[in-house]
Amino acid sequence: MARPGQAPSAASGRPGRHARPGRASRAWLQGAGVLLVALLVTAVTIVLVRDLVLEAGKPPPPVTVAGAGTAAADLATTTTTATTRPPGAWAGSWTVRQGQQTFVGYRVTQRFVGVAGSSEGVGRTPQVRGRIVLSDTRIETAELRADLRELASGDRRRDQWVGRRTLEVGRYPVARFDLTAPVALGEHPAPGAVLAVRAPGTLTVHGVDRAAVFQLEGRWVGDVLEVVGRADIRLSEWGVEAPDVANLVKVDDKARIEVRLRLGRG
Repeated sequence: MARPGQAPSAASGRPGRHARPGRASRAWLQGAGVLLVALLVTAVTIVLVRDLVLEAGKPPPPVTVAGAGTAAADLATTTTTATTRPPGAWAGSWTVRQGQQTFVGYRVTQRFVGVAGSSEGVGRTPQVRGRIVLSDTRIETAELRADLRELASGDRRRDQWVGRRTLEVGRYPVARFDLTAPVALGEHPAPGAVLAVRAPGTLTVHGVDRAAVFQLEGRWVGDVLEVVGRADIRLSEWGVEAPDVANLVKVDDKARIEVRLRLGRG
C-alpha cells in the first residue's frame, strides 16, 4: 500500500499482468497440443488401416472339389462311383482352361491392433497357365504358371500394397510350380472318383526356388479334369517380408497357397 501522498508503484498500475501465463503454462499447452495432434493422427491411421483390412469383407472358404466328401489334408483315396473304365482312358496331356473355375491364390492370417482375434486375407489370380501329363496310374509331369499382377482380394488398396511392397510383382510377376517326381494315383481310378495325393515340386515365388509339397485332390469326368490343392509355406523362406502396415496390422509369416484348376484334353 502506498503511503499518504505517495504515487502508486508502476507494478501495481499494470492491469492484467498476473493473468498472463508463465513459461511452464505455455509449455504445458504446447505439449497438450502436440499430444492431441498425435492422437488425431493415430485415430485416422487406425480407421484407414481398419478399412484397408476389413473392407473386402468375409474371405471365400478354402477350395474343395465339388461333391468331394474329404478335405485335401485327409490324403485318403475316396471312390464316389463304381463306374469302370478301360485302362488308359485318362492318359495323355491336359491343359489348364482359364475361367471362373481356375485360379491360384494366397490365404494369410492377419491381426489388427485393438481388435480381438484374427482374420484372413485371401487374394486370387485367374491368369493361370499350365499342363499335366497323365499315364494310366501316375501323374508323370506337371507345370503351372500364375500371373501375380492379377491378384485380387476385393480391396484395391490391399492389392496395391501386396503387389508393390510384399510380392514386388513389377520385378517378379510370375509364380511357378514344377513337379519334381511322378505321383502314383492308384490302379485304374474310375470316372468321378476323388483322389487325394501329395505332389512334390519346386515352387518359385519372388524369384526364389524352393521345394514345396502340394496336397491335391482331383477328379476326372469325361473331357474335364478338376484339381484343387494347397501348400503351406513360410513367406520368409521365399524372401517375402510379411506385411506390417503402420505397426497396426501384422500378417503371419505362415501362408497358404491355394489352387483350383479346370483342365481339358490337349
